[in-house]
Amino acid sequence: MPEDKATNTEPRERVTGEDPRLRPTRDMSLVGLLSIFAALAGALSLVIWLMWWLVTKTFGTGPKVLVIVAAACLIYAVAANFGALIGSLKQRRVVTGLNTAAFALLMFAILVILNVIAVRHSVWRYDATENKQYSLSDQTAKVAKSLNEDVTMLAFVTREHYEYMKLRDQLSEYSALSPRLKVEFYDPTTRVEKAKENNITVDGTVLVKAGDRTETVMSADEERLTSAILAVTTGEKTKIYFLMGHGEYDAEEFGQDSCNSVKQTLESQQYSVEALNIFNQSEPVIPGDAAAVVIAGAKHPLQDKEMAAIEKYADQGGKLFIALGSGPDAPDFSSILSSRGVTPLRGKVLDPNSGHNAGVASVPAVLKPERHEVTKDLQGLILPMAGALQIEESPEPPPSYPGAPPPPPSQKAVALMKTSAEAWLDMAGADGIGDGEKGNDEQTGPLAMAAAIDESEKEKPPPQPGMPPPPDDGEEAPGTRIVVVADAEFMTDRLITGARVWANAAFALNGINWLVGNEKLISIPPKEQETPYLTMVGAQQAIAAVMALFVVPGLVVLAGGIVWWRRRR
Repeated sequence: MPEDKATNTEPRERVTGEDPRLRPTRDMSLVGLLSIFAALAGALSLVIWLMWWLVTKTFGTGPKVLVIVAAACLIYAVAANFGALIGSLKQRRVVTGLNTAAFALLMFAILVILNVIAVRHSVWRYDATENKQYSLSDQTAKVAKSLNEDVTMLAFVTREHYEYMKLRDQLSEYSALSPRLKVEFYDPTTRVEKAKENNITVDGTVLVKAGDRTETVMSADEERLTSAILAVTTGEKTKIYFLMGHGEYDAEEFGQDSCNSVKQTLESQQYSVEALNIFNQSEPVIPGDAAAVVIAGAKHPLQDKEMAAIEKYADQGGKLFIALGSGPDAPDFSSILSSRGVTPLRGKVLDPNSGHNAGVASVPAVLKPERHEVTKDLQGLILPMAGALQIEESPEPPPSYPGAPPPPPSQKAVALMKTSAEAWLDMAGADGIGDGEKGNDEQTGPLAMAAAIDESEKEKPPPQPGMPPPPDDGEEAPGTRIVVVADAEFMTDRLITGARVWANAAFALNGINWLVGNEKLISIPPKEQETPYLTMVGAQQAIAAVMALFVVPGLVVLAGGIVWWRRRR
């Protein structure tokens, strides 16, 4: 009978060897025990020193003692276990771990170097916030890029100052705009000599210097910093006059029915703003230093001699910002505007399709104005008492000779803001009030509510072939520029600071900047810094609490349990 291999129960020879789990423990020597305590004491001393330095930012006697103790303890721990450390370095798993750590350290060093290069030599920046609150305005960027000389911004601020972080980030953004903007930070408590040299007595002071001109700023506000840059680079201030004496909105006083916010914005851009009253002058005349004259909502007629003075100023290349007032006696300045292609129309604009005003016809709004330097980047303007302007279109002049190129356009008046096609001009009745209904004889939209007149560019037609160029008549007088708005209430504090319609202030500011030729300042004023808030109702708060206290920790514990179970199997 053959032998059954399955019944062969002969015992196999067991492999003998020492089980490391049954290896008897060795008593630790005094040196080894002390080395463990030394390593722990050294690590603890380093942690305490690091926390001390992060809080105090100083390296006095206490931190020095901690560093010495940590170094002595760690050196003793390494020397006592030197042989064991050398032996462990030869193990494969240790070598693999060291290689991994070296590779991670190398990648970290590369990331640090790339970050330093990006900070010092940034060529592209992006602000991901909704209102771009960490970016400087286009206005500041234009001022920085137009600098013709170096500007140094010296910030004397301690780390304990309440605006230290904001000021540091703000000035860093300035230095990234132009290589001509240099930023230097000094701690007035440690750089005492530098502070005394610049007469610094208040923490948080910023000095803006260009040549021998210096401006002092006590805030991290962008508007003030940019204003200081303009002050040290432009020299003399441009003079703007606000006409008074005929019921105009006052720029000097504060109140809902004033235009003080426009004045403050002009002064922040280094304009000099003054009131002008020519009513009592025997021979009215516009001052010779007037870069522009603003007429904001005159409600009463001007005297003939006053109007003659303003007409003479305009004819001699003057710059006028005219915001027409409401009321039956309000002057329309047609003697100045009509000859230049703009005729003010009587009546009140009603526009039911006014966009963001939800169909409120009595409050016309312009979501997107016409393309012009004055209206660049502007959106959402409100003109509550707007009238209409008729703008004449000049016919295209014939060529000077057959085959000649077309002559330069002669259209000097262009519309800046228009209503929708559904708007109409509500004409006032005998009582001076419109009926609010669209009549068959009333003019319909689109209606112009603001216009710009530019006579500063006087292009000459090209000479005929074979003919010498026309003689140069010498330097021409500067041409006239006029911005006219069929509403004056748009620039009052009631709308700008009360209703927070900042685009209205930007339009007034841009119009004046365009009049005097400061196109680099035409942009939206600096944005408000808004703090984002997360508001949750009761159910949302409960869900967030459950997620934070139970769901997320539970998932972590579950993941740990799964890993433990898989490794155990």
